[in-house]
Amino acid sequence: MLPATHESEQNLDYCRSILEFNNSKIGEIDTKASFLTTTSGIVLVLAGSLLFSDGHPPFWSQVLGILTIVFLSLSFWLAVRVVMPATKDDVVEREPPNDFFFRHVINNDRDKYIERVGQRTPDQIRANFLNESYTLGAILSTKYKLVRRSSVFLTIGISLLVVQVIVWFLVGSVVGGAG
Repeated sequence: MLPATHESEQNLDYCRSILEFNNSKIGEIDTKASFLTTTSGIVLVLAGSLLFSDGHPPFWSQVLGILTIVFLSLSFWLAVRVVMPATKDDVVEREPPNDFFFRHVINNDRDKYIERVGQRTPDQIRANFLNESYTLGAILSTKYKLVRRSSVFLTIGISLLVVQVIVWFLVGSVVGGAG
């Protein structure tokens, strides 16, 4: 391995800080996705129990209930997709393989991996850091987009559930009050 210069060490430190930033943001997004998954799952069960209860909800309450379940299901599905690492092939399939990307690490024999990485020059390591920063940035961007959409669907689903309950009670009080 070639001796590192002060400038190359600063470059590597900068690359490392980008990686740490992206990794911490991915952790934050995954935490938000876990919260969204739990919340949308709980509200989905409540909406389903209200829709399929024995109380024979009014027609408009049933329509709202079905819409609620659709939006909450979308929120749940998108939140689950956030925590699954998904990358596009153009990000993953790079030559030479990125020494830091999890798919490239696991697909190598341990000893060969250590030998290959140990022979990298500072410029090659820097290129790998930048490549990994790009890959994590692409993953982060995808995760953020999915969390944002999941949040919107959860908000719509909860709003529809509230309207559904209001319609149920208003129609129930009108029908109950007339009899």
